[in-house]
Amino acid sequence: MKTRTLVAGALLAMVATTFVTTSQAQASDASSLTSTIGAVAAGQQHSCAVTAERTVKCWGDNTFGQLGTGDFESSLSARQVMGVSNVTQVVAAMRHTCALNNTGDVWCWGDNGFGQLGTGGRSSTTPTPITALSSVTQITARDFTTCALTTSGELFCWGRNAEGELGVGDRVARYEPKQVAFPAGGRIAQVSAGARHTCAVSTVGELWCWGAATGSRLGVFDGVRTVTPLKITADVGTTKLVSVAAGWAATCTLNIAGDAYCFGTNSYGGLGDGRFSETSVPTPVVMPRGVTVRGPIDMSEHFCMIGSDDKAYCFGRNDVRQAAAVDQMSVMWATAINTSIAGSAGIGDGVQTISVGTIHTCAMLRSGSVTCWGSNDAGQLGDGNSSPAQPPVRALDVVGAQQLPPQAPSRPTPVIDEPMPVPSSPVVEVPLSTPAAESVSSPIAVSEQSAMSPAGVPESIPSAAPKMSAPAPKVLRLRVGGFLAGRDIARRVGFPYQGPRITSASMLVPKGQRACMTVAYAIKGLRAGSCKVTLLSVARNGSRTTQQVVVKVVRVGSAR
Repeated sequence: MKTRTLVAGALLAMVATTFVTTSQAQASDASSLTSTIGAVAAGQQHSCAVTAERTVKCWGDNTFGQLGTGDFESSLSARQVMGVSNVTQVVAAMRHTCALNNTGDVWCWGDNGFGQLGTGGRSSTTPTPITALSSVTQITARDFTTCALTTSGELFCWGRNAEGELGVGDRVARYEPKQVAFPAGGRIAQVSAGARHTCAVSTVGELWCWGAATGSRLGVFDGVRTVTPLKITADVGTTKLVSVAAGWAATCTLNIAGDAYCFGTNSYGGLGDGRFSETSVPTPVVMPRGVTVRGPIDMSEHFCMIGSDDKAYCFGRNDVRQAAAVDQMSVMWATAINTSIAGSAGIGDGVQTISVGTIHTCAMLRSGSVTCWGSNDAGQLGDGNSSPAQPPVRALDVVGAQQLPPQAPSRPTPVIDEPMPVPSSPVVEVPLSTPAAESVSSPIAVSEQSAMSPAGVPESIPSAAPKMSAPAPKVLRLRVGGFLAGRDIARRVGFPYQGPRITSASMLVPKGQRACMTVAYAIKGLRAGSCKVTLLSVARNGSRTTQQVVVKVVRVGSAR
């Protein structure tokens, strides 16, 4: 398991409750916009899919038996899960996996250290039925928590409960399903388990959340936690919601008009509003003009969804290309993903359902093919190798359960920027400063974020690839133990940006350098030597400007 830090952290596992939504024009309530088909699931370091035969195949890490193959052998390609059939949905979490069949029965397998299998027993390398549940219509799992929704709108959760994420009134772990209490008459239509919190949408379109409130993920600034469902009353563009996604430390919702709103921690642009600042107020996700969201939505520290044009859109953290941007920089607003794969017939025919894992993403296309992208260190992309930071690749030996015809775009398809080239070495991204609006006239003042247009949408989307300039490296000195703030580095080297206004500014430092390290918005000198820093600014028109800076760390003297 990776350790979460400011510059390279791991996201706790998340799964992906995935849904296929019906036409918005036919929607009359929250439940009518979703179905319980979750055909693909991305966990922490493994992935699964429902096959055309209604069985399950999984691939990737199998340290805890989460592939359900009766052993602990990891796999770079899909393997058949033992003993489950007639499956309609699969979900994958950090160390366990669950499946739902067409009669409402649930099986889980993998690690059971916190009771997340719901079987009351030990961990298992093969599917084990949860006998305490029946008539289930949807399951969700993330980290060490699992929840199930029944046909009567009742919600049951089990597993880890240190932050009250089960919503059962205390912080005691449960090894068997425990019902979550809502006000009399309240029925739930959809639920999403996050890393430390859980959220649900009722049949009348209300939003309820519970668990850890830090990072404003419950829509309450500087809250601590709530161990029972809390009704979120913040404005989300309409009074009726159809689905919600709970992530690492943020929450995103989808309303009946096809608009996505997010709130919570925003360290990597994971709220999709073009900024990096935390907010407890739901803010609209910036979509290309003319595109709405038809669902499903899913998130970790990156967020993905399906647009009205049948394409996948992602934003947020992208250090291993989990949001599919080739430059491995955070994506600040919804960007279309090219799921087409050269030489693979039937791949690029529209996205059926999508699932966001810890640091990778998988989608099932309407042909039934599965494509995955992002981190692949445990083979979780399923393409037969473990090459890191992959673009969309086809998962081998998987044909999906629900093959659908292509869906015609409901609105004109926007022109999207061409992707930028991949950097020569892995990098981590650190904002140059805390959020602040910048003056257009100052060529050297660089901030993390400047103001967007009132609607939160970029004024224009260029049809050509953004320009990038790369001036010659400049050298700055830094004493051992000293700090250089990103803003100061930009000021000292006269770092410019291309207007009309800068959208973001970041400092990229290649991994593995020993002379310095990133600390918050600064660089700290560790030992004598040199490290290379790349300053980057992105303008609202898509233009990018870079500046290479060499920081020379010395034992005596002071930085100039």
